Amino acid sequence: MEDFNTLPKLAANHVPLSPISFLLRAARIYPGRTAVIHGARRFTYAEMAARSRRLASALLQAGIAPGEVVAILAPNIPEMLEAHYGVPMSGAILLTINIRLDAAAIGFILRHSGARLLLVDSEFAGVAVTALAGLDTPPVVIDIADPEGPAAAAIGARDYEAFLAGGDPAQPIRTPEDEWEAIALSYTCLPEIALDFFRACLGMLSSKFWSEILAQIRQGLPRQYLLQTLRTLAILLLCLFVTLPRKRIYFQRANTLIV
Repeated sequence: MEDFNTLPKLAANHVPLSPISFLLRAARIYPGRTAVIHGARRFTYAEMAARSRRLASALLQAGIAPGEVVAILAPNIPEMLEAHYGVPMSGAILLTINIRLDAAAIGFILRHSGARLLLVDSEFAGVAVTALAGLDTPPVVIDIADPEGPAAAAIGARDYEAFLAGGDPAQPIRTPEDEWEAIALSYTCLPEIALDFFRACLGMLSSKFWSEILAQIRQGLPRQYLLQTLRTLAILLLCLFVTLPRKRIYFQRANTLIV
């Protein structure tokens, strides 16, 4: 070979990095271990992976195409965690909306992002209704009825669990063809947004691992827990050599794009 720089990317020598792989690995190696504890609810890693794949399948059946935005307005509940895996599994972009925002700000975010579907926790149904009322083309709304939260009247077309039940737990997972593909969208302040990419997310996970190790050393936790964290970090570092900061995009009110 005259030019080694022309060596093509093949499945044997290149796999785009994705945080989805962490859940798939955990479901394969620790399928019976508890992954989620929320009040009386318990999910194993195998169940969490299946629910995330059901969500990806349900989104595709609902007509959500890769690259389109799926928003969620909810606190830290299992559905929020599932959205962080299920949405990128479908190829869509996840938009998490700050639950402390008012209806005007939420409406702006939904309009500006062009979100096609909105997952709403029942606790925030009131502010969501007001926000949606100001949209010319509101997204499809799916209600999340969290048993640990306050009850409220449904505002969407379907319930989250019913929406999930229509999905396929064996849905083939769409992995990124390029690590520069967008995985998440967040509005840090109006009208500023942050667009995260697959590789950038792994960079943030790497920082989280270092923080976890330091915390365990300070607390003097048993040696086996520290070793388990170090092994997981070693696996991460084997596949992650360079991390890129997340790319910030600023939108002026005149819709001028400044990068």
